[in-house]
Amino acid sequence: LGGMGVVVRSLLLGRMVDRMGEARLSRLGIVILALGLASTGLATGYPMLAAGFTLMPIGTAFIFPCVTGLLSTVVSSNERGLYMGVQHTFGGVSRVAFPILAGFLMDHAGVGVPFWLSAILVLVTLPLTATLAEYVLDKNRTTGDALERFVASIATNLQKNGFPSRSVAFSLERMYESAAAKGLSFNKVLEVLAERGVAHEK
Repeated sequence: LGGMGVVVRSLLLGRMVDRMGEARLSRLGIVILALGLASTGLATGYPMLAAGFTLMPIGTAFIFPCVTGLLSTVVSSNERGLYMGVQHTFGGVSRVAFPILAGFLMDHAGVGVPFWLSAILVLVTLPLTATLAEYVLDKNRTTGDALERFVASIATNLQKNGFPSRSVAFSLERMYESAAAKGLSFNKVLEVLAERGVAHEK
């Protein structure tokens, strides 16, 4: 299963993210993983079991990188390590605790029950990813507006100081701090300025 997940991430993940976006692909991954779990729990022979074992790593390969990417977009850079740590902590705890619970359920409720329960728990996260995706879209719109305003203010200041007739010097440290205060990357600002024909030297 792990090998199949590696293959999916290597061959398909990048193209799928470009085509669908992280939010939609994570939701597709959730549905695929839930189908794989349910198929495994309902399996009465090798074909259905093989289908479940095929779908599960594909769904997992789509979910985790996309959710991590969405979190890195939503969470501020100074808290990103904390949230990623919490994410991996819960993942580690679940990988220890759930197999114990699954063994108990298999003994007392049936072999397929842990897989059905897992499928339900996975599907419950669908609304969460939809909410997260909407938040990311709103943040991207806000960031895009802030970036455009910041670039426009720099262009105005450059013109006031005689650009492009002569070179203009700004304090890079101050510019980086100003961009960071607005939640922007000054490197991104420099890229936008370069695209608009405003060259710079550090």
